Order: sequence, then C-alpha cells, then structure tokens
Amino acid sequence: MEVSGRKHGRDKGEILCQPCHGEDDEVPAEDYCENCNEYFCSSCLKVHRKMAVTKNHVIKSKADMPRTNVQSDPCVEPCDIHRTEIVKYYCHQHDSVGCGDCMVIDHKTCNVELVSDVSGNYHGNSGEIEMTKENIKEIERRINFY
Repeated sequence: MEVSGRKHGRDKGEILCQPCHGEDDEVPAEDYCENCNEYFCSSCLKVHRKMAVTKNHVIKSKADMPRTNVQSDPCVEPCDIHRTEIVKYYCHQHDSVGCGDCMVIDHKTCNVELVSDVSGNYHGNSGEIEMTKENIKEIERRINFY
C-alpha cells in the first residue's frame, strides 16, 4: 500500500519529508508527527513546532518513527484558501474546517481539533442528514432507471 509522503528517495528505504515532497523537493524525513501522521525534515519540523495548533503534537525521532503501516489521513479535501494544503482541522467556535495555515492565522484562540478526531462524534441536524440520504437514493434510482 502506498502512503502519501512515503516515496522512497535515492537511498532505498529513505522516507521523504511530506511538506517538501508536496513542493516537488526530495528531502529526507528526520522526524514524524503522530498527531498529523506526517513525516518532516528538520526545517519543516521547526515550523511545525512553532505553530500554536501543532506545537504540542507528539514527535518521533528518526530512530523511532514508523517505517511501515502508517495510517494515512483519510481526508484529502484541499483547503479553499490554501489550495496546496489539506483540510485537517475543525474549529468549534466558528463551525469551520481548514488547513493548518488557516487555523494558525484565523483561529489562534479557538478550540481547534483534528477533523479525524471529531468527525465520528458529529450528531448535527439528523433530519438534514436523513433528507440528504433520501435525495441520494432518489438520484441513484433515477440514474438506474435510464
């Protein structure tokens, strides 16, 4: 199974920094963030540790970082503002989602959590959810009819 950011560099088995790899740079990963499920080079980790949203994340050193079976983040939705970033965070106060950049800039004092941590807890307007499910069934019925 191929995991984003686990592209092997020139040295077989070398794991690359995911943020750098997203910019088409092949920089070896030095650390791994357990909260983000993401590999970082020393420069990217320095930035990661400075951001309010991520400064308390659990970081594994190169010797301790996972090399196989890393659970990739199921969210692949790009941020509306920062198109090269993935939506990873949910702000309770503003009922909005965004990438790490959005949360650091616009939600410094907010109660922000990983989308993956709160998505299973969503119990919003169940009537709206049921109506959406019914609409989907109707659309599927129409598609199958033609």
